[in-house]
Parts: sequence; C-alpha cells; structure tokens
Amino acid sequence: MISAFHNIEAKQNGHKKKAKMVTHVMTVASVRPANSSETFVEVTFSESQRFYKLPNDANPKYLQLLKASEKNQSPVIVSRANEMSDVILSVAKAKKAK
Repeated sequence: MISAFHNIEAKQNGHKKKAKMVTHVMTVASVRPANSSETFVEVTFSESQRFYKLPNDANPKYLQLLKASEKNQSPVIVSRANEMSDVILSVAKAKKAK
C-alpha cells in the first residue's frame, strides 16, 4: 500500500511541473523580413549570437516592438518557451530604468 501511495504521488508531482517560459531583456540588432516561403521573421539581438524566429502569425504588435527596438536601440522583453528554443512567443516594452 505504501508503494502504491508513492506511485500516485510521483504521478501527481510529475503533472505539477510545467516548464516556465524564459524572458530576457534584449536590444534588437536586426529584423530580417520573411521570404514568401518562410513562416517566420528572423531576428538577431545585440546580446546574443543566435538567430531567433518570430512566427508570421504572431501578434503584429510584437513585430512593431522589435522594429522599434532596432531603430531606437531600446530594449524589449522577449519570451521563449525555454532556453533552447529560438522561437519568440511574446515581446513587450521594457520598463525604463530610473
């Protein structure tokens, strides 16, 4: 009976663990428009050597914020599913430092 309890508890604890999104404050280095065959816009950031992808069906506000960041060299908050992911899930204005 104790063994059964541990199995149930392990299953319940496994379902409670959800991966948290990762967020970083970064400044856009470049936004490369998507080709007609691509399903994403390629974005690079000054703080990273990686290439990131903003899906074409993402909120249009996200692309506007990324382009403004590139133009003004202002930081934005970028969210991804996890550290390994290159897909941008959301973009928000970064709060100004006081």
